[in-house]
Amino acid sequence: MDSGQEEKRKGEEGPAMLREAGLESADHLKEDYEYASGIVERIGVVPLWLKIVYFSLIVWAVYYIVRYWSGEHA
Repeated sequence: MDSGQEEKRKGEEGPAMLREAGLESADHLKEDYEYASGIVERIGVVPLWLKIVYFSLIVWAVYYIVRYWSGEHA
């Protein structure tokens, strides 16, 4: 086989495997999934307030480490 046919064959293997598994499209990612306990999992975005909380905790942790773990007792 020449290189062009091998590349074409490799490119076709992936989609064929996905079709066999029933994953030929990403529609399954848009569906909600509910666990037996009643918790619903869905795709969404992280709210701005939560990003701010994460950022502020990281800043506080760096400040705390520098201020209180530096070995200097003020």
